[in-house]
Amino acid sequence: MNIIKIVVSIIFLIWAVYDYIKIVKHKYTSKKAIITSITIKLLIATIVVLVPTTSHTKNIVANYGNEEKNEDESLEAQVEQVEENEDESLEEVEEQQVENESIEEQGQQSGETTNEDEASEEEQEQQVGETTREDESLEQQQQQVEQPPQQQQQIEQPQQEVSQNTNIHKNSINGIEYKLLNQADPQWKDVKYPTRSGTIGKVGCMITTVAVVSSAYDQTMTPKKVMDAGYQHSYPSDSVPHFSSKNFTCTMSTSPNKSTIISNLKQGNPVIIMVKGGSAFTTSQHYMALIDIKSDESQVFVGNAYDSGTGTYNRTGWFDTGTVLYDMREMHICVPSQNLINKY
Repeated sequence: MNIIKIVVSIIFLIWAVYDYIKIVKHKYTSKKAIITSITIKLLIATIVVLVPTTSHTKNIVANYGNEEKNEDESLEAQVEQVEENEDESLEEVEEQQVENESIEEQGQQSGETTNEDEASEEEQEQQVGETTREDESLEQQQQQVEQPPQQQQQIEQPQQEVSQNTNIHKNSINGIEYKLLNQADPQWKDVKYPTRSGTIGKVGCMITTVAVVSSAYDQTMTPKKVMDAGYQHSYPSDSVPHFSSKNFTCTMSTSPNKSTIISNLKQGNPVIIMVKGGSAFTTSQHYMALIDIKSDESQVFVGNAYDSGTGTYNRTGWFDTGTVLYDMREMHICVPSQNLINKY
C-alpha cells in the first residue's frame, strides 16, 4: 500500500516538472495557469506522501484509545475486585459476629450452669454444716449425760464460791476486801450490852461499823468481838487501829467535810461517818462505813450496819453521794498501811 502511494506521488512530481519545462519553453500562453497547475500537482504529491504519516497517526490514536480502553477495563476490573473483596469481607464480618454471638450465648449458658453448680455446692455445704453442728450438739449432750458426778461437782463449785463471797466488797482502787456485817445478824443481834440497856441488834451500829473496817485485816472480826474487848463505847478512830493491829491510822473530826471524804475515798481510804436525824438513813443517829466510790464520784458504797432487807435505805450497797453525805455529825478517816494493801 505504501509503494502505490509513493509511485502516485512521483507521477505527480514528474507531471509538475513537465509543466515547468513547458513554461520555460513558452508552450503555454498563460504562465499564471501553468503555475497554478504545477502548484496543485506538487500539493497532491505532498499529500500523497504524507498519507502514510496520517495513517500512522491514526494508528497511534487508535493505540492510545485502546490503551485508555484497557485502562478503563483494568480500572473497572479493579473496582469489581474491590467490591468483591468488600462483599467477601462483609460476609466474613457477619459470619464472625454470628460466631461471637454464639460464643456469648454458650458463655452465658455456661455461666448459668456454673452459678447453678455453685448454688448447689453452697446448699450442700450448708446442709453438711448443719449436720455437723447437729452432730456436735449431740456429742455435747452425750458428754454431759456421760460426765462423771465428780466433774459436775467441780463445775458447780465456782457458783458456790460466788454465793459464799456475796457478803464481801472489794475496793475498786486498792483491792482491799471488807466483810459486810449486819448488826441484825441472828448470831449476835440479841447480845446485850454489859454496861447499858439494849442489844447489838438495837443499838450496835458503831461496833458493827468498826468490825466492818477492821475485817480488812481480820476476816473473823464480828461486832461481838469488839464488844467483848470492851470497845463498845470507844470512838471508831480508837477502835479500828486496835482491832487491825495498827494497820489503819485513823483520825476523827466533828466537822465533816464532803470534799475531804470524797478525796480519801478516791485514794482507797475507808471513812466511817455518823449521820443525824435529817439523814435518809436514820431518824436519830447512825454509824456507817463508806468503803468505795465511783470514778465519777456519783455514788458511794455504804457498808450499812443496819441492813434489814426492807425499805430504800435500810440496806448495804451503792447510794447517791449527795444523799449519803448529808446531815453528818462525825467523820473518821482510816488510812490503811502499805502492808495491809500488799496483803491483797
